[in-house]
Amino acid sequence: MQQLSNRHLNTITTVFVLIAFMLGCNEFMVVGNLTLIAHTYHESLPHIAGLISLFAWTYALMTPVVTLYTNRFNKYRLLLVLMLIFLSGTLISSFAPNYPCFLFSRVVTASVAGILESLIQAIVYQLAPNQKKRSAMTALVYTGFSIATVLGLPLGTLIADLWNWQAAFIMVAGVTAISTVLAA
Repeated sequence: MQQLSNRHLNTITTVFVLIAFMLGCNEFMVVGNLTLIAHTYHESLPHIAGLISLFAWTYALMTPVVTLYTNRFNKYRLLLVLMLIFLSGTLISSFAPNYPCFLFSRVVTASVAGILESLIQAIVYQLAPNQKKRSAMTALVYTGFSIATVLGLPLGTLIADLWNWQAAFIMVAGVTAISTVLAA
């Protein structure tokens, strides 16, 4: 395999940081908007709070299953396909007309989020020319997820306060679309 230039590796790392940020925001911003989502779908808050557990369980159960069935595919193509599935799920979340549709969208995004995170790490491992660069790229990618952990909830809540909770999902969909285009 041809060794990539530092500039190219930095670009790839930046795209992967953006993907990690987007994954984290999608996961955490629901927490800050549970009341608004409950109001929109005329559901009780405890019922809507189940979205968090549903996402976590789907993420935990589907990541190894999807990994098992996709490990023979080209990692780059798989990344793009999973990004498009994640984008579709996020767009469904943005425009879900009812609670079951919103629930479905959360299952779709949770089903591919874990494998996306694992996949970008596998690609980093393959592309980095040495252990030092691999460690630096990995640390930066996880920084994107860490930033989303800290900022995803307040950012989603702020966007919902300024516009509506659906706008927060539209923001994530925009970041996903940009990340997908950059990855392509």
